[in-house]
Amino acid sequence: MFRILCTAFLGAILASATAVAGIPSRFFDFAHVVDGEGARTFFLVMNKGTDSAHVTLTLMKNDGSPLTLDIDGTSTSTFEFDLPAGGSRRMASSGASSPLASGWAQLRADHEVGAQELFQISSGGKVGTTAAVESFSPVTAADGFVEQEGGTRTGIAISNLSDVGAINVRLRLIDESGQELRAVTIELGPSNKVAKFLDELFSDLGDFRGTLRIEASGPFSAVILQQTGVVLGTLPPLEIF
Repeated sequence: MFRILCTAFLGAILASATAVAGIPSRFFDFAHVVDGEGARTFFLVMNKGTDSAHVTLTLMKNDGSPLTLDIDGTSTSTFEFDLPAGGSRRMASSGASSPLASGWAQLRADHEVGAQELFQISSGGKVGTTAAVESFSPVTAADGFVEQEGGTRTGIAISNLSDVGAINVRLRLIDESGQELRAVTIELGPSNKVAKFLDELFSDLGDFRGTLRIEASGPFSAVILQQTGVVLGTLPPLEIF
């Protein structure tokens, strides 16, 4: 069932500021959304401020077009709601998409809120694993720890945060000694997302542990998924200053 999620994973700004993980903000970008065949996505929003916040969640496909999902019984690509001071809301996709749906999401609010994303994978009606994802600040360069050995496989999703221009993304594979082994460049159109396993980006890679350096001509959002057996983990890359 993990492979189903990762298959979709492989295939998440025009604002002046965005959220850093764990810090309230008005701008959140989530590089991956998935629904169907046992996979669901949850959005968790909390308002710890003293004013009500108007929140808008926008879902997009990998090509930047609207992504329609059934969330809490409503099927659309844009969800709006008011969150009272001190209030919270959990929004859950139905898991009923067929074929499997994949994309990314932006969450905007007129006052600072906290927001997180959670993936859940079920099999036979039982939850197999969950993984939390924080919003990722827009950057033009970042490093992510990646690993492919001993039953562990790593994937990465990258979203172009501009809806007006394409960006070129250079992916460089660096081993633990700091030596660059491979490099590849991909182009992402406006509001587009790409998601690949490490061994799809770099063929005949074999066992590897090290760093994936991401360098782009414009701001992007990214998330790394790592599987070991039935355990699914997520982690954001680290910005390069």
